Amino acid sequence: MNIRETFGKILGLYSGDELKALCKQWGLKGFSKYNKADLVNFISVQTSEETIPAFLDGEGKKKVQEIVKNAYALLDNISVSREKLGTIDVEGDKIVVTFDGLQWKTEFSASIPKIGEPGFEFACDCKAADSGALCIHFWTAIVHLLAQGTIKMDSIGPFSSIAGDTIEAGVKKLAARGSAVNAPVDTSGKTLHEFLQARTQGSRFENALVELGLATPTEPKKKAKKTKSEQEPQGNEKKEEPRLVEVHFTEKILGPPARLLASWYRLEADGKRESSLRALIDEKQKVIAHEGCQDFAFRLAKQKQLCKHLIQLLVSIEEPVARRLLGELDRFRYTSEMTGVKQAEKSISKEVMETKPTVTMADQESLKNLVMDYLLGHEGDEEQLSVDAIGAALGKNVVDILPVLKAEGMVTEYKTGYYKVK
Repeated sequence: MNIRETFGKILGLYSGDELKALCKQWGLKGFSKYNKADLVNFISVQTSEETIPAFLDGEGKKKVQEIVKNAYALLDNISVSREKLGTIDVEGDKIVVTFDGLQWKTEFSASIPKIGEPGFEFACDCKAADSGALCIHFWTAIVHLLAQGTIKMDSIGPFSSIAGDTIEAGVKKLAARGSAVNAPVDTSGKTLHEFLQARTQGSRFENALVELGLATPTEPKKKAKKTKSEQEPQGNEKKEEPRLVEVHFTEKILGPPARLLASWYRLEADGKRESSLRALIDEKQKVIAHEGCQDFAFRLAKQKQLCKHLIQLLVSIEEPVARRLLGELDRFRYTSEMTGVKQAEKSISKEVMETKPTVTMADQESLKNLVMDYLLGHEGDEEQLSVDAIGAALGKNVVDILPVLKAEGMVTEYKTGYYKVK
């Protein structure tokens, strides 16, 4: 990779406005007609040989170091720009890395032996890669391979000198962890129940077994003894019976790879009643999807922890399969959106689109997702990013969610009445 090619790869990390500012700074003319991808090519060709080294040693170096640090954050399971690391798979000479966004999934893939070679190419779904940039997804894969000793620093050519210190510091930190990112966990040292208990929080494990009839509820701690006048008459005390459930598999392929699709029934005095709970564990796609459980959707999925329903599913299958899946849980993507099943969240969004007057009845999280999908889908089309355009497309009441998204740092009002994803 020569110096001008390296220059172009860094330029792709800049926004369109930043690239135009560089054109003005370097006195380049005729750039206003170009989109971002064409701007990168235009600047790469038109910039003088004298300007490039100073850029690579200054602004360009800072930009690469910033991207590399963000790659480390992803490898440490920290969210960056509303994305988290999904899975890393190295099969033969190929590396495939997935990333889970708010309402999207990004996949990066590359041939390991060709990294750093002249004309090296990789596949990535992100917009930065469309401009030819070595995006954050590229650097996440590179840092992982360096930490595992799969490639050496000289494989990344000029970038080893541009951001070498930053890269090496992060690589040492990751290598010190002593295991590959998202490597399978050895589940042979503990019982199945011990591993399940370690993958959840609080009393969820116990509650899961109680509801399946596999355990009796723990007696609550005794309260201070009441006086005679406070005590209820003998015979009026009624012990609350635990609610019982049954896991029903509509698809049960044990594999490998396993694919388990389950629903839940409540066992009541007058028979079984189907609940709205459903779950899917797909070992091939590396996804755990669970619908109808707010505990999972709003808390546990973000931490890659199991709710009581997923525990019930895993204890209802053969133990060797459950152990195999438990060993790979950190490699899975966790979502409350069912894969291959009619999705509740999608239905809400469709209802909002079709019946605008009742949009306020949709829950706030769904409205946030709806607006974020719209803004991402119209990125770069300023006419569609105004409050009026958003209201016309989604319903006037939907725009009330924009200040909430702004306060949460999800969107920015880049000029009065115009919003874009931050």
